[in-house]
Amino acid sequence: RQGLVDLDHTLELQHLSRSETRALAEDIDPIYYPPGTHIYREGDPADALHVVIRGRVELRDAASRGGAPQVPTRSVGEGEAFGAIALFTGSAHSVTAVAVEPTLGWRIPESSLRRLLAESSRFRQVVGDWLQRPQIRQYLVVQQGLGEDDADAWLAESLVTLAQDGRLPDARPVE
Repeated sequence: RQGLVDLDHTLELQHLSRSETRALAEDIDPIYYPPGTHIYREGDPADALHVVIRGRVELRDAASRGGAPQVPTRSVGEGEAFGAIALFTGSAHSVTAVAVEPTLGWRIPESSLRRLLAESSRFRQVVGDWLQRPQIRQYLVVQQGLGEDDADAWLAESLVTLAQDGRLPDARPVE
C-alpha cells in the first residue's frame, strides 16, 4: 500500500479504502527490467501506470532528432511512479522510459485504474483534484499540442465526465 501513495508526484492514493487498494493490488504485474530496457517509447500508447520498487528509470526527451542522444528529463526512483499523465489524459507517451540500472517495478494496467475510477468516488475525487494542477494543462499544451482553449475545454469536460460517468475522455492532440 505504501508504494501506491504518491504516483507521478501528485496522484495520491492513500485515501483509498483497504478493499479498493486490495482490488488494485490484485491486478499489479511485478516486472524486472535489466539496465537499458525500454519500458515504453515516445509515441507508444499509454496502457499502464508504472511504479519503481527498486532501481532507477530515466524519462528521456525523445525530441532530439537526427541521431542525437536522448536527453534525460527526469529520474524516477524507489517508490515513484511514471506514465500517469499520458494514461489519464488518453495521450501517447511524450518521453521514452529506460531502466538505467536493474529495476524491479510494478505495472498497473489501465483497465484496473479505469475500473477503479468507475467504482470509487474517492479515486474520482483524487483524479479530479490532480487534473486541476497546472502541470496537467501544461502537458496537454506543450507535449500533446493542444491549443490553450482546447486544453481548457478538455479539462472542463474531463471534470464533468469524471463526476457524472466515472470515466475520462481521451485528449485530442493536434496532428
